[in-house]
Amino acid sequence: MQTLLLRRAIRRALNASALAAVAIATTAPAQDAAAPADDRKLETIVVTGSRIRSVDIETAQPVVVIDRSEIEKSGLVSVADILNNITAAGGTGMTRSAVLVSNTFAGGSFVDIRGLGIQRVLVLVNGRRWVKDVEAGLTDLSTVPSSMIERIEVLKDGASAIYGSDAISAVVNIITRERFEGAEMNVFNSQYDDDDGKTQSYDFTIGSNNDRGSVIFNAAYTKQDPIWARDRPYSAYPLGSGRPNEGLSGTSDHGTFTRPGAGGTLSLNPGGDPRNLGDYHATTAADSFNANQQMMLQNAFEQNSVYVQGRYDLFDNVTFRSEVLYNQRESTVQVAGYPISSGNLGIVLSADSYYNPLGRWTDAGQNFRYVRPDGSVLSGPQDLRFFRRGVERPRVTRNTAQVFHFGGGFEGTFDVGKNLWNWDVNYNFNRNDGNVRGSGNIDLIKAQQALGPSFLDTDGVVRCGSPGNAIDGCVPWNVLAGVGGYTEEMMDGYYLYTHDRFGTRTTNYTANLTGDIVELPAGPLAFAAGYEYRNESGYVEPDYYSTTGNSSQLVAGGTSGGYTTKEYYAELSVPILRDVAFVKNLSLNVAERHSSYSNFGGTNNGKLSVLWNVNDDLLLRANYAEGFRAPAIGELFAGVGQSFDTFLDPCDTVFGAAAANPAVAANCRAAGLPADFRQRNNLGTPIASSAGAQSIGPFLSGSNANLGPETSTTRTAGFVYSPTWLEGFNMSIDWYKVRIENVVAGFSANQILNNCYIANSPEFCANFQRDANGQVANLNRQTTNFGWIETEGYDMSFTQRLPDTRFGDFLFNLSTVYVAKAENLADNFTGVSYTNGRYIGTPAWRTRANASVDWSYEDWGVTWTARYFSSIKEPCAFANSDDCTYPDYYAPDVLATPFNRLGALTFHDVSVRYKLPWKGQIQVGARNVFGKVGPITYAANGGNSQFVYNPQYDLGRVLFVQYQQKF
Repeated sequence: MQTLLLRRAIRRALNASALAAVAIATTAPAQDAAAPADDRKLETIVVTGSRIRSVDIETAQPVVVIDRSEIEKSGLVSVADILNNITAAGGTGMTRSAVLVSNTFAGGSFVDIRGLGIQRVLVLVNGRRWVKDVEAGLTDLSTVPSSMIERIEVLKDGASAIYGSDAISAVVNIITRERFEGAEMNVFNSQYDDDDGKTQSYDFTIGSNNDRGSVIFNAAYTKQDPIWARDRPYSAYPLGSGRPNEGLSGTSDHGTFTRPGAGGTLSLNPGGDPRNLGDYHATTAADSFNANQQMMLQNAFEQNSVYVQGRYDLFDNVTFRSEVLYNQRESTVQVAGYPISSGNLGIVLSADSYYNPLGRWTDAGQNFRYVRPDGSVLSGPQDLRFFRRGVERPRVTRNTAQVFHFGGGFEGTFDVGKNLWNWDVNYNFNRNDGNVRGSGNIDLIKAQQALGPSFLDTDGVVRCGSPGNAIDGCVPWNVLAGVGGYTEEMMDGYYLYTHDRFGTRTTNYTANLTGDIVELPAGPLAFAAGYEYRNESGYVEPDYYSTTGNSSQLVAGGTSGGYTTKEYYAELSVPILRDVAFVKNLSLNVAERHSSYSNFGGTNNGKLSVLWNVNDDLLLRANYAEGFRAPAIGELFAGVGQSFDTFLDPCDTVFGAAAANPAVAANCRAAGLPADFRQRNNLGTPIASSAGAQSIGPFLSGSNANLGPETSTTRTAGFVYSPTWLEGFNMSIDWYKVRIENVVAGFSANQILNNCYIANSPEFCANFQRDANGQVANLNRQTTNFGWIETEGYDMSFTQRLPDTRFGDFLFNLSTVYVAKAENLADNFTGVSYTNGRYIGTPAWRTRANASVDWSYEDWGVTWTARYFSSIKEPCAFANSDDCTYPDYYAPDVLATPFNRLGALTFHDVSVRYKLPWKGQIQVGARNVFGKVGPITYAANGGNSQFVYNPQYDLGRVLFVQYQQKF
């Protein structure tokens, strides 16, 4: 109903603009005559959130501006790092510590505003859409060279009525430097005081301008070294240094096999002969493996870019503008060697393998004898189920992305009566090509041969096959060997390299027109309108191994598809009152956009804003905006992929819901399961806890070409106070509320099974099958539109610039956000999740705050910044321990488990700068001066992270030095 009313109001306001021009025809000339002759010469600007040019930078929508001086003082070179430091930034799971990410956007830099997801932030460069990823439609902020940035405007509001898709939680508009004269060189170096994670950045800028035009050239290079998990106490072990013997992998770095007959496993002694049964012992906890020792905590990347921008006045009122960017990034991430096992490979060590300790004759009568654990004797060679971590070749993923951007257009002005109108037409082309190269996985066809029959030939060489039937090109695999027992020749035989390709293409045409229609008693009636055509396409081409299932990596299908969109918008700024009691200025802004997509059809989105200047000191503002996010190409046209999910079968009669719920048990029996059904792990044994087990076979996940857009509504209201009686002071407080519906999401295995058997939703039962033993198989987690997300809170900002003193200039800043609500509905069985102040998937702090003091005196300057994160709660990973501060807590409507409170944290940064006599400036500083680290966070171990540490927190103290030379 609210949406309908808003659209009616917007349409009536837009239609009324023409009538208004006629209705006030008798008063407009008098108003024009009274205006000074040079009024139209006042410089007008476009502020992010509106297409209407204005002389006033204060708008009805909350915009944060980060200027160039702030960027230079921060000690950061990545745009994403800069943006992730603002208080509105949420806890994105996509950081460079997300080492388990190996897709097309791995190694990229992203920002999440309000905790609503990185895919719901629209990124613009100079007001135009930037390059996006093929899989999730993400914009890698590292592609924009920070040395070219004049300022960054962050609109913390929905703006689809102005910009279209993705503008749900925020719009990030990066404004580049334009009229640059001379040359500038910057050198930046930083590293952690643990002597790792070094970042080097070098850039050179040269530009020239005159009365008719300008040109600027920039070249930049950045390199970041990795940080290894083993070099930090919180990541050196799966559950942190306080629990070094827990959470370790059961797949050891030396050979282990399952005892034939009655259970249990045997592991190879250190230095033992894997062919000698006497060199094995019953497996104990000491045989576990710490996979974190081979993993990166922060990935490595290297990047270079070239950017050229120019503009030229063709005529007095027509300007040509263009920009070209080429950016190449290569990121590298390493995780532990593959957990080689019969369960993962679907292969056993042949009884006829030369390397099988139970495959040789063991007594004089040529009879094989093996005593089972129960004392009985097993005769004859045995196939073995084995386990061995491939530590000799860790899994490494290298992601290379090459971005090309060209933008060009014409802009100008023309007169309509006494009013000046602005127009622009633009063409943008974005291309993002790359490849993902992987190593450390197993070729299953070659592994089958290498683990099959083998023999020692007359030359003393072990060969695949049997005497007289040797397999050429095959090297037998001594799979049970100890550390270092895998030879290079052996590994070259069954390890493989994968090479997937990906790319996107975006062609974009836009046209915009804005100007004053007529002068009303309260000010000009301003108008903007525009058209946009966009064609987006993309592809992912997995290689042979990725698509056939003939390797140990998860199967991935290809992606290929695209769509076009035609969009129209109109915006109107209506002055209502001016210079009356309690009203210096009162205006209304309305806008509506129609977007027609070739895949899902049309969508209309409107905006209504009110701006009220009570007097010179106080401004009140309020907004209501509709938004949408079109599904990304990967969400629409990706092939079917595979995943091994950990889940609990509700039909398990010991740990599942069927154990205590007769209705669930009846549903399970109706599905054909026995009354004593047990879920089993990949060893074939019943699960031992309510944690369930990993799926025996891969589950399927995939895209959905029938997805519709996500939709949103955003409400904001607040004020800006700049008292004339207190020079240099400004404050603003804004309330916001955002609700997103029809969320594009895939259901987990637990959600599908629980909705089927517990929530009695038969449509979910069609998403899986059961094998002959009743185990869940062929489960399909295809994406769909379902559920909602809602957040509400307050943004606050306070600034005080002191008048010039003999001690220098002082600037004090405080910005904070308080989140009052953060909720979501993922599925009807789970119900509403209340995530505010909790770590569930990603951190959701109630409060974030930044406070800074900047002092400058002549050639010196110092900046001190404090970054505050409020306390956060996580579900207790270990009940009745020091890691569970509230073991008896129970509140089913909030968090139905005991929780552990993680205390608040404040990180401090400092930088000192000095201007040198030869147009140089040097700056030294430290981020996280006191070397503070966050607490062990067990909830962080999951999703894209392997570590029990919140990756949004600092990884340690960083020291940096920056030198700038101007010419």
